[in-house]
Amino acid sequence: MKTTKKHLTLYAPQNCWDMNYHLLDSEKEIEYLIDIDDVTDEEDDEDGGLFVKTLFELNDIDEILTYVWKEKPYISEYRSNLISGTNL
Repeated sequence: MKTTKKHLTLYAPQNCWDMNYHLLDSEKEIEYLIDIDDVTDEEDDEDGGLFVKTLFELNDIDEILTYVWKEKPYISEYRSNLISGTNL
């Protein structure tokens, strides 16, 4: 799964051991990691969490960024994500 909006591209976990969504910011050249356990399919989840529709549609970037647990730089000119190995 890949979603793009302006300078942001979201990738779903790449394989069975990847436990993160990968949000790539091509302007800042940063990869943001969001743990899959922080994403919920219930809009009003009692335990909180990021609503999956908000994430997939990249609707509220400020809210999405509150769920980031790690940021890493990536080298955009090589078109390769250093954390996940995902080709852009």
